[in-house]
Amino acid sequence: MISVTISFGPGNSLTREFNDGYTVGCLKNDANIRAALGYGNNVRFLVGGAPQGDHVTLHDGDEVTVETNVGQKAA
Repeated sequence: MISVTISFGPGNSLTREFNDGYTVGCLKNDANIRAALGYGNNVRFLVGGAPQGDHVTLHDGDEVTVETNVGQKAA
């Protein structure tokens, strides 16, 4: 199991435990986390300030920041 903190906006974060091998793509598609933090579809996921692709595996202690994509239409 890994523990990951996800944040969207100031003061809006949560920490969850996931099975090893959990990816950014899994996080992106997690409706429960999306609802809890209140973000939409037009977002990107950053770890250490760098945008991450869906295939990137998350690790214990990672802090993921969800940001709204600026200047792009929602898919």
